[in-house]
Amino acid sequence: STLDTLGGAAATASQLGGTLGTTLLQAAREAFTQGLRLTAFISALLAVSIAIPAVWLLRNVAARGGDHDDPGSPEMVVELGLDPAPAD
Repeated sequence: STLDTLGGAAATASQLGGTLGTTLLQAAREAFTQGLRLTAFISALLAVSIAIPAVWLLRNVAARGGDHDDPGSPEMVVELGLDPAPAD
């Protein structure tokens, strides 16, 4: 369990005691920190690699608000280039 978790390494280090225990605990903390930094870096790269295509794909989509939210509204029908429904 020393190899599995930081807590396992800390427990083993306290059982060992002395310089060996201290060295083990320092190495375990360093490995944990490096793993955490690598995971954060990969996550940031993934987020950016998803954000860039999303921004590129949505670059021509205009923000809509107010009365234009209803797809059946006359303003939206005209904006979308649809033929308005015939008058009753």
